[in-house]
Amino acid sequence: MRQTGADFVEETVPVHTLPGQFALAERSPSRMVPVLHHGDLVVWDSLAIVEYLAELFPDVGLWPSAPGDRARARSACAEMHSGFPGLRAGLPMDIRKSGPPQQLDKAMRTELRRLLALWGELRERAGPNNPFLFGAWCAADAFFAPMAARFRSYAIALSDAGQAYVDSVLAWPPVMEWCEAARAETWTTDAVERTK
Repeated sequence: MRQTGADFVEETVPVHTLPGQFALAERSPSRMVPVLHHGDLVVWDSLAIVEYLAELFPDVGLWPSAPGDRARARSACAEMHSGFPGLRAGLPMDIRKSGPPQQLDKAMRTELRRLLALWGELRERAGPNNPFLFGAWCAADAFFAPMAARFRSYAIALSDAGQAYVDSVLAWPPVMEWCEAARAETWTTDAVERTK
């Protein structure tokens, strides 16, 4: 949404609380986030949200301009969207968390190698001195921002190229704002974790 330049209102729902679950059920048919409300339309999947926004704002670069790059960017987003289950489960999203380094099991290490290879391939294709996957920031970089945040939170050792990409993603102003907002949240998942 930030990249579109359009005015919007962001609503934070503490999904790990009972009131948050009720609020989420009212806002999202899947009871998952993100969800976009635009007038009477509800779009409840991150890929669908990006595609919808790209149709509304075709000139803001949500997808790369070259057809082949668009296809690669969509493939990368789809892989992030449905893949890397070990990393996602083993490194739960927690921007406020900080070190010590997390040990990765074999499956997570395999996923990490794939992820770093994907990033490396896309950045190499984009050319030298390009901080993002397709040169300019696009939806693919937004999709990998949560993984970049996980790697920082859990102090995951990365290749130099992988760390450079993570640093670029986390230094992008909208991602910095997102991380700062997460750090300012007052609710925690501790109570939820104790009830499991």
